[in-house]
Amino acid sequence: MSNHDLTATSEAFEGPVRTCIGCRARDEQRNLLRIARTPVTSATEQADTPPYQPDTAGTMPGRGAWIHPSEKCVAALQKKNGLARAFKKAVPAAQLQACCEQIRAVIADSTPS
Repeated sequence: MSNHDLTATSEAFEGPVRTCIGCRARDEQRNLLRIARTPVTSATEQADTPPYQPDTAGTMPGRGAWIHPSEKCVAALQKKNGLARAFKKAVPAAQLQACCEQIRAVIADSTPS
């Protein structure tokens, strides 16, 4: 791929570009929801805080991955265990399920009635 090809692709977007971990499509960061993997410490283990959480403000500490706020992408994330691929770490089924439920709740809250 030449530099010209890279430049042409970059110009299609106006802001930072991220890849959705559900559908694997590239999109502007503002159109995606961040999922944060909070650092595991003894305090978070004791508080029973889930390590993977939607970060609606985009300010949570830890490594992040991005997903379109749509049921289609959440279903693909769950089916393909996109969290494991994004965070390069095995994700137990219970944590994956909990994260998907939290994402669905965020989507439901942000959908106008």
